[in-house]
Amino acid sequence: NGGLQLVDVSGPMLPVLKQTININASQVEVVDGIAYATVGTSLRAVDLLSGEQIQQVTLPGSGTVTGLARDGSYLYGFISGPDILFTADKSNSAAVTLKGQLTVSIASTDVGVFAGNGVAYLAGSGMRTIDISNPANPTLISDSDLFFTARNIALNGSGLALIASEDQGIGVYDIIDPQNKNNVVFSIDTPGFTYG
Repeated sequence: NGGLQLVDVSGPMLPVLKQTININASQVEVVDGIAYATVGTSLRAVDLLSGEQIQQVTLPGSGTVTGLARDGSYLYGFISGPDILFTADKSNSAAVTLKGQLTVSIASTDVGVFAGNGVAYLAGSGMRTIDISNPANPTLISDSDLFFTARNIALNGSGLALIASEDQGIGVYDIIDPQNKNNVVFSIDTPGFTYG
């Protein structure tokens, strides 16, 4: 609530609010000077220099986008409610197009998304992996075998995943094999709930 805030951080010690755009964005990914923001059931492209909205795309189903990630020229998002993973081609920033979707039943209303190397990772009631090598036709690689509270996920690029596990702190997983998502390396307790 309160809008999408565009902040100049060129002086890290003195960030300056440049503009507030009157949209209630839930998820934002910034790529090449464009902010891709989800607002309700739409994806909006906003030029960061002018603050002008370039495009608005209606997303499938009705619900809340709880996770948004980018890999290459594609965006990947999860809509909680209808439980839909969607793919969108942003190679033409002025004409973002929806490419594919996959229904993935997850018993969580807050699902985080990370995408890299042709695989999307979903964190919510455990971890799931999706083959996105063909963004027009995403397919399930592996469903969750171990159910736990998972809120968000980030990969470090060398085969490890950090999972925000709410009241269980942060879990570090070996995910070199996207079929094996239960390979816990260790966990870190946190003084409060971990959401991201």
